[in-house]
Amino acid sequence: MKHTVRGAFWFGFYLFLVLFPLVVGAIARPLGGARSFGLEFAVACGYVGLAILSFEFALIARVQSVAGAFGQDALQQFHKQMAYVATVFIVAHPILLFVKGYPWTLLSPFSGAILWMWRWGVISFWTLLLLILVTVFRRHLKIPYEWWQVTHNGMALLVVLCGLVHAQEIGHYSNSKAMEALWAAYMVLMFGIVVRYSIIRPIKLWQVIENITEQDDVRTLVLRPVDHNGFDFEPGQFAWLNATSVVDFRTSGPTVQTVPRHYLTGCPEFQARLP
Repeated sequence: MKHTVRGAFWFGFYLFLVLFPLVVGAIARPLGGARSFGLEFAVACGYVGLAILSFEFALIARVQSVAGAFGQDALQQFHKQMAYVATVFIVAHPILLFVKGYPWTLLSPFSGAILWMWRWGVISFWTLLLLILVTVFRRHLKIPYEWWQVTHNGMALLVVLCGLVHAQEIGHYSNSKAMEALWAAYMVLMFGIVVRYSIIRPIKLWQVIENITEQDDVRTLVLRPVDHNGFDFEPGQFAWLNATSVVDFRTSGPTVQTVPRHYLTGCPEFQARLP
């Protein structure tokens, strides 16, 4: 019951953050003539998509209070699915504008006639599509996980920053002090979470004592904590491994199920680097 309540709270808070820009836009609506529903809906899609993408960083930051309510595995899957949802909103944004009469050439990254207030959005749009394609076809493209992770994070950051600049340069709703304060707060929150939980967080290292091949692609790892006391076993625990000379439970890699020894399945490119 406790986990259910915590999960409901965090999910509700997430929805609130994603939809709150629409509330702020409705309250701080700029003065002027009314615009058509189609145009307003296109703008709303852009705001929702940008908000979802902004908090994609938080979903994989492994904030303990949030991960404890859902499990990091579930958050990782939710991060992936919400990226697809955000892409639908972002793609719908220009399509709805085109329906309202905007020229299709606005999406061309090579057109010299596009103003920079549109160009920022074009950069964000095509970078997002490239990010999704590279993620979906990474194995087919034979891109190593580490290189994919670096480029994935870089492209994701570019998507959000360019999208934010685009929204600010276009103006209208973004010209209001309330909307400017909201997006500034979102960026501070996003970067704060990334710095706190991905950079400042202490690294816990583990040394591989035994690497036992069980059957097929299943292995049992016997680990020893390095300069810390480890953690108490609870059913259903997992960890994220990174293969170096030691094992770092903070960084990315395959999921490990603790039952109560560590069984590693799949991820052959990762297993090849284990001692």
